[in-house]
Amino acid sequence: MLRRLFRKKTFSDLCRDADRLFEDEHFGRAKLLYERAVAASDIPSTERSRIEARISTCSNAIARAHLVEADRLLHDGQLALARDELEQAAMVAQAPELQTTVQTQLDHLERRSQVTAVPVEEASAEVDDETQYLALGGQWGDDQATEYARYGDRFKHALLRLHDQHVEAATRELEALLAENHRDAHYLWYEVGQARLANGDPQGAVEALSTFIRQLEPSAGGHTRLTAHFVLADIAAQRDDLEGALNCYSDALDALPKDPRPYVALGRFMRLHDMVEEALDVLQSGHSVLGENQPHPQLWSELGETYAALGHDAEAKRWLEQALAHFTTRHHFDLPPPATLCLAQLYERQGNLGRAADLLKLLAEGSDRHNLLHYHLEVSRLLLQLKATDEAQRFLRRAADLPRPSDDPSLEARLTELQARAQTA
Repeated sequence: MLRRLFRKKTFSDLCRDADRLFEDEHFGRAKLLYERAVAASDIPSTERSRIEARISTCSNAIARAHLVEADRLLHDGQLALARDELEQAAMVAQAPELQTTVQTQLDHLERRSQVTAVPVEEASAEVDDETQYLALGGQWGDDQATEYARYGDRFKHALLRLHDQHVEAATRELEALLAENHRDAHYLWYEVGQARLANGDPQGAVEALSTFIRQLEPSAGGHTRLTAHFVLADIAAQRDDLEGALNCYSDALDALPKDPRPYVALGRFMRLHDMVEEALDVLQSGHSVLGENQPHPQLWSELGETYAALGHDAEAKRWLEQALAHFTTRHHFDLPPPATLCLAQLYERQGNLGRAADLLKLLAEGSDRHNLLHYHLEVSRLLLQLKATDEAQRFLRRAADLPRPSDDPSLEARLTELQARAQTA
């Protein structure tokens, strides 16, 4: 698709293709072609305003799709990812009222305290079914979107019900569509598999997702195929079928060898199951294949954590610093917790307590709410070692107001101990 988009075309060719994509509501690709058209040397002066208006319309549609995804992530409590979506929306939105909506939601996120989150209803935008459906289709390929269009409003209704957590009804509707379109169904098997899994039927999900993958041409399916492989791997892992999970991750890598995500997923799975040297081989292979032309912070993070697990601290620090710099240079300070925590531990082990404390402060200000108390206690511990008593007491006062995770009763005792140390410091 990218090769077709970027080969040399005339203004008329670009406009024809862009208009077709625009009418089919593929706004991202349409915007790309319209931007090339408006820069074409043979653009008629009478067409410039129309093309610029289309670019604006596409930009606003893309921003609305980011808003819908941010809304979903907010409902799931994933504040960092929601902020990413809102920042993407802010970069492309052109309509003043849309820019105001995006900024309002960003302001809501920034005002959320560490203790009490703003109710989701206050930070969420009202979206209609058409906008939500457009967002769901944001990563569909042409074949996938064309197939779903054949199923009409029944499919759209079923998919919306599934994502609104009406799982049983959505599963029945999708399976009925599958029964009626069994001979020609392809991507529908994927949606049925996801619905069955959400409905508590992992075996049925395996059957549907495996059928979907078997019908794909080699390397076809994109993001949807990758998700199917990962879901199958997760189901196998939950059944303690480690060999089956490894095979699923390997199949994903074979299908999409230029995508960093299979390397990251396979490497992480191996590292967490005591195959650390093998994990490093996978990740190094991924880095060699993908090269340095595009940033791959997830791959860099996983390389860093794997080197750390092997005791290669210098290499671990190099990769982890590179991964975190990708975010901080873009003014994104809600950092990925595993990589940040790993780097903080490396610095502490080498005696650089100041740098370790700075990293933990970022985690204490971040959106990983489940571990927020742990981060506050770790920051306080390091600050006390650095004789920064006043700052340590400030973090301890905040820690005292945080909720206690039920899965770690030791945190309360640690808080009491650190409070006593701070009082005598």
